[in-house]
Amino acid sequence: MGVDLNIRVYKYNVKTNLYDELVIYRRRKPDEKFKGYDEEGNGIPYEDAYRPIHIEAGRNYEMFEGMKDGDSTDGYGDFPKTSVALNSFNPEARAKLEEYMSKGYGYDFCEISLAEMKLYVNEHPTVVDYDSPAWTDDDFHKAGSERPQKTNPIKHLYNDIYNYIWIAEDCWMWEPLSYYKVVFYWDC
Repeated sequence: MGVDLNIRVYKYNVKTNLYDELVIYRRRKPDEKFKGYDEEGNGIPYEDAYRPIHIEAGRNYEMFEGMKDGDSTDGYGDFPKTSVALNSFNPEARAKLEEYMSKGYGYDFCEISLAEMKLYVNEHPTVVDYDSPAWTDDDFHKAGSERPQKTNPIKHLYNDIYNYIWIAEDCWMWEPLSYYKVVFYWDC
């Protein structure tokens, strides 16, 4: 069993001064008929024909560690996350987040604006590539040794989040990136 990164995206609503969740839906597949079963084994069908699509970050434990405890040695630096400000969400989104937090669906709940995330990936475009064939532990300790680099995987995550928003906004984003908030947490 591994750790997964869960990501939810919210957009600032100027009329309410709160954030609303952005969600893309898809039609349920034929094998997604039931949300559970009763005591007799009868399927309990879903009430709707659609299910939400969420951003999938994969299981990149090196990236997860960089987001939580990165430093200048590995190239991740300090990922500019903050604790979730629950009072900034609309009542429905807030209730859902509070449920996730209280029922133990995850841990280390954090948020970041999309603008902060873009600034971060521009300032930290590469990180140390520990999987490179050019990497040796002996080189790590030599003064002035060049460490192999790779694209910061958080940059790929940023692109996925941006594209998700782009699609949810009907392929156009009028608002500044600071109007979008990304909430993320880990579960296992």
